[in-house]
Amino acid sequence: MGVTFLQQLGTADPRLMITGKPLRDQGSVVEALFALGWPERIVWEVLQRPLPQPLRKDPSAIIAKRLRDMLEAPVPVPRQMTQDGEMWEEDRPTPTPRQYRSGDSVLGARYECDGDEGLCGRPVAVQGEWCVVHAHEHEPAW
Repeated sequence: MGVTFLQQLGTADPRLMITGKPLRDQGSVVEALFALGWPERIVWEVLQRPLPQPLRKDPSAIIAKRLRDMLEAPVPVPRQMTQDGEMWEEDRPTPTPRQYRSGDSVLGARYECDGDEGLCGRPVAVQGEWCVVHAHEHEPAW
């Protein structure tokens, strides 16, 4: 399976064509990646990245290095949560972010106490309301 995968890669991009012993050796590495759970699409994309310029090594050496790097890296798995708290999977469409209308407050209004001639600054629920400390100063003295 790994050899066939690399042959298909070489057919798609002749610069990446490898044969002989390197094909067998690297084909077994590709099979190991698949056994670990690497998706074919990602292995294909990594191996098809542009070759370095100027090319100082044989393409089989570059492919071998990329395969070794993938073996050392964690297997990529989509583990994103949807807004509903479910696991997001590759086949599902990307969730649409929450939409806001112009003028909507994202954080909500924040009001402060006007006590101490506007210098108090303690949070209050409604504009013009007094905090616990200053509310007693403005109670009627019956």
